[in-house]
Amino acid sequence: ILAAARGADGQPLKRAAAQLGIDLQALDAAETAALLTVDGELVAFRHPLVRSACYRGADPKARREAHAVLAEVLDTDHDIERHAWHLALASVSANEATARTLMEAAHRARERGANRSQVELLARAAELTPDAEERGRRHLHACGAASMVADRARVAQLIERARMSITAPNLL
Repeated sequence: ILAAARGADGQPLKRAAAQLGIDLQALDAAETAALLTVDGELVAFRHPLVRSACYRGADPKARREAHAVLAEVLDTDHDIERHAWHLALASVSANEATARTLMEAAHRARERGANRSQVELLARAAELTPDAEERGRRHLHACGAASMVADRARVAQLIERARMSITAPNLL
């Protein structure tokens, strides 16, 4: 859970662990082994490579389950972007509800000036959109956001993805 959360405020971590029936006493052993730090309510891996090794070494189903639980326990009013990312990472197939949540998170990211985050949220929303025409429109939306941050490579990639999705000639 901690690896999926990329470090975490202790409260969501505790709620997620409780939902999965995990005993947090393991944190003490990991802290003693110098794998992570616990500073009040904040828990983090000592080094990003330790987090990465734990995350990549986990079973894919366990990773998705951790992301699903983290999405559930996060406060969507204050942390919609992390909530949306966890929903997306828990998804194995197209899901319109998750795509809409990512779109909302992208809107919030734009409002706070996090334009690069907006691009990635929009692109992931497009990838999870079941309807091909809507997927293409969302890729174009992400393309527009990528052009605002002058990411030419991402713009080209998103245009190509839109082209693969959209069949109506007047939309491109």
